[in-house]
This record gives sequence, C-alpha cells and structure tokens, in this order.
Amino acid sequence: MAKVLMDCVFPKKLIKEPVLYKLTTNHGVIPNILKADVTNQRGYLELELSGKKEKIDAAVKYLRALEVGVKLK
Repeated sequence: MAKVLMDCVFPKKLIKEPVLYKLTTNHGVIPNILKADVTNQRGYLELELSGKKEKIDAAVKYLRALEVGVKLK
C-alpha cells in the first residue's frame, strides 16, 4: 500500500461539500487528516492518502479537477 502526504487548500465553494467522503467511496483511498484549518472562506488540510498508487493518482486528479490546491510533499 502506497502513502502520499499533501497539503490541500479548498476554495469557499467546497467548504460544505463531502469531498473526503467521495475520495473514499469513489476512489478507494484512505484519508488521514494530520492538520486542519477551516473557516467560512477556505479550508486547509495536511492530508495523508493511503491505497494503491493508481488510486491515489486518480484521487489527486479528482481533487485538482475540483479546483482544490494540491501540493504533494
């Protein structure tokens, strides 16, 4: 099982959306929230994703398609 660390910045429009739930159900990855800072204007997560490499890659592509800022560590 692969693991990837990343910083994610969520725009205001996604603050109340179940983005992590969709990552687990649609992409089969396991998220681990290491840090979080969420306001009404934006959300920040330091996130670790675990799973098969190809599923993690698809999950990152999904986040970027939603306009989540993703910085891999």
